[in-house]
Amino acid sequence: MATCMLQDRHALRRKFRKATALAKHPAEAGGKAKTQRLLAEIKQKIGSSQQKYNARLANLPKPSYPMELPVSGKKEQIAAAILQHQVVIVCGETGSGKTTQLPKICLELGRGVAGLIGHTQPRRIAARSVASRIAQELQSPLGEAVGYKVRFNDKLSESSYVKLMTDGILLAETQGDKFLNAYDTIIIGAGHNGLVAAAYLAKQGKKVLVLERRAIVGGSVVTESFGDGFAVDSLHTGGTLRPDIIKDLKLASHGLQPDSAPQPFITLLPDGSHLTLDAESIKRISEKDAARFPEFVRFMNKAAQILDTTYATIMPRLPMNFGIREGYGLLEWGLELKLAGRKDMLNFIRALPMTAQELVEEYFESDVVKAAICAVAIHGSTLGPMGAGTGYTLMHNWMNRGGLAHKNVAKAGEITTALANAVKAFGGEIRTEAEVASIKIESQIAKGVVLANGEEISANQILSSADPKHTLLKLVGAQDLPPEFVWHTQSIKMRGSVAKVHLQTNGNHGIPEGTVVIAPSIKYLEKAYDATKYGEISEKPYLEITTSGNVVSIHFQFAPYALKNSEWKVEGEKIEKLAIDTLAEYFPNLKSSIVNRKLITPKDLEDTYGLTEGDLNHGQLMLDQFLFMRPIPGWSNHKTPIDNLYLCGSGVHGGGGVSGAAGRNAVIMLK
Repeated sequence: MATCMLQDRHALRRKFRKATALAKHPAEAGGKAKTQRLLAEIKQKIGSSQQKYNARLANLPKPSYPMELPVSGKKEQIAAAILQHQVVIVCGETGSGKTTQLPKICLELGRGVAGLIGHTQPRRIAARSVASRIAQELQSPLGEAVGYKVRFNDKLSESSYVKLMTDGILLAETQGDKFLNAYDTIIIGAGHNGLVAAAYLAKQGKKVLVLERRAIVGGSVVTESFGDGFAVDSLHTGGTLRPDIIKDLKLASHGLQPDSAPQPFITLLPDGSHLTLDAESIKRISEKDAARFPEFVRFMNKAAQILDTTYATIMPRLPMNFGIREGYGLLEWGLELKLAGRKDMLNFIRALPMTAQELVEEYFESDVVKAAICAVAIHGSTLGPMGAGTGYTLMHNWMNRGGLAHKNVAKAGEITTALANAVKAFGGEIRTEAEVASIKIESQIAKGVVLANGEEISANQILSSADPKHTLLKLVGAQDLPPEFVWHTQSIKMRGSVAKVHLQTNGNHGIPEGTVVIAPSIKYLEKAYDATKYGEISEKPYLEITTSGNVVSIHFQFAPYALKNSEWKVEGEKIEKLAIDTLAEYFPNLKSSIVNRKLITPKDLEDTYGLTEGDLNHGQLMLDQFLFMRPIPGWSNHKTPIDNLYLCGSGVHGGGGVSGAAGRNAVIMLK
């Protein structure tokens, strides 16, 4: 522990105490396995902390002393006193060298290696001038070996050993951070975007703390066990991160497996048969549609490529003024559009506001084929296939899936586990069961967070991967925000309408592998959506089904968060019955094969997973909540009216589904 960074020692001691407590009761609730995992985590954390300590030790400045100063002549006696006592009082006349030479004596003793040497002055100008003088004597640029922090100005770096500050700054830091372990960045929420941001920042050498309200990491990208042999992707089915994120964070070395083999996309037909959506199988329905299918897939792949570049581009704060960096990003995006070719570029732009029905009708004649593709467009959205903008959501979901069918079914948890491993390997810290109750704001500047248990933690900046409404209206509060901004935030459309029914079976359910949909016609899907407009559950729902061995997962739409004439604590059984009865019409053995079940209602999505109004995307993917209007007009670049508070979750541009783009883009904005 002596060769670990001071800022890590408190957290390590806490983990040691937890491991010791678990070791005393190895038979209780997997205590032995938890102890082993915790010890492995401690070992990893100690290794990264010692690596940083050793690097700082190797680069420790070698001070020299002006011998004409009285303090320089007594430096051996002063050094010995510092080594032997916690408090040393050095008296001397003005100009004796106390202010400039004592920090250098501490440096020579190695006191700035494990943590910063704090040096206070009564005034800001004094703190800056003393820092400049000591840096000059150490032959180091100001802000590197020696830096300062005063009100409205912070000139420190990761390589700093001495920190000059005013008495007021020290007092403020001790009040909010009793261990003086202030973090560079606190990230609220250990969902996949929050973990992506944390890993990038930790890789840069920042001291990062991720706070997660649940006992497990992952947010909505999580695989959970609801019983023996009953592990499922609770919310998002499988998924994959952007390839550049996987490469940058070396996630393969942290446990992320390669993508599974592609699986079929299957639509169930009214006569009880089913159709796999590929050119060969579609022939039995329509020769013309089969011939057009490859061209449709080509265009959708091109549209997904353009959309992927769009999401990698940080949107400027239109209609506000924006800088050269943001303008350059738009220039790259425009170039990508141009390189797509005139025809594909125009078709992509045309498709954005189109209805999914209009888009598929340009390619296909069979209602069965059209409806199956439209089902992908409305997946996770409270829209029907005849709604404007579902052309956009079709391309969005196609991009995230890499086609029609889901990837990596039952492996969502592998993504966030690998990300959490990366955060820790890079030196970041993750605390679970640490719910953030509020963000500390002083003079419109984010200073830290307050946990539900009352603990206060300070940080230089805060990133929230919670949805914008929760972050801004609950964690910050309307009183600290401009009135017009509050109104826009309150107007963000959430409108969750998804429920999940997970079934553990004896394996004889009869459902084929792949992504299976019940979407017999476009009118069927539109009527299913119609019910939610009146606060009712769809009696004939759109279902999407995936299987993993004996486990069946049913995605149910539409089940509105805001029920008109009932409440969710009494409607759960209805959802289960509708889902199972509808699916059993196609697979008669299903009901008799069920041995366990788990229902997740829109209210559960909010209460358990922290999704306001049960919205999986932290805000509906709609034309008025897209590009520079996401999350709200004028605030599309991750910033907020609160200085040092940024948004990095699915509710910002680039979010929605599983990709990690929102988390990565937020880190880019911090540079």
